[in-house]
Amino acid sequence: MSHIIHSVFDGEVLRPEESLRLKANTRYKVTVEEEDNGPDAQVDGDPYPSTALLALAEDLGVTDLAERHDFYAHHRK
Repeated sequence: MSHIIHSVFDGEVLRPEESLRLKANTRYKVTVEEEDNGPDAQVDGDPYPSTALLALAEDLGVTDLAERHDFYAHHRK
């Protein structure tokens, strides 16, 4: 499972902007991308609405969002 973590590099280490729910003393693979700070970039959150949908799906225990996205997008109760 992957997580997006917003961090600031202080010249020596990356400082996460939010608390991390990670296991202590565990190795992690980290990919670093510079955030777009252009005129359309959001300052307080991820600029991609799909990231919020994915987080909500994970919170609800939905594990097949990619495979069944049509069902979840069009299903009505």
